[in-house]
Amino acid sequence: MQKLGHCVLHTLIGRYVNWRLQVNKSELLSQFKAALLDRKNRVNFDDRLNHAPNEAGIYGVFSEDRLVYVGESGCVRKRMRDIGSTYNHTLRRTIGTEMFESLPDYQPASSKKKFPEKMENLLNEHFSNLEVSFVSIDFGRTETEEYLVENLEPRYNKKKKRKFT
Repeated sequence: MQKLGHCVLHTLIGRYVNWRLQVNKSELLSQFKAALLDRKNRVNFDDRLNHAPNEAGIYGVFSEDRLVYVGESGCVRKRMRDIGSTYNHTLRRTIGTEMFESLPDYQPASSKKKFPEKMENLLNEHFSNLEVSFVSIDFGRTETEEYLVENLEPRYNKKKKRKFT
């Protein structure tokens, strides 16, 4: 009987710990979401390198006060350098394609080829009207990004579940 009582107690403790972890996880995700969306944390796209943390985290891109993209990176400042390059960031290529694909001189960009110079200049102008925000996160960046994409549905994020092996 004492052995059975010990197992029941162990099970109850395990369930309580799992419940607390879920509560803490939900609280953390809510805090990360609030920090990312807070207008006070946003900076103009052209100022991003002066404000981006040189550490791991998540970032949001805003157009006309709406979140349009969420990303995560092991080094947010480095990723902010990349986001300004058509070669290095899918977001830039996606927005460029959306802006230019109906034009007669449109040529698609890739990780090896930029848009034509005139289109790159227009894309730079468009990006200068965007805002970005950052949240430093050491652990759980991918899960936080997935949570934000699923719950906020930013225009340029594709919903996908990453497979962990």
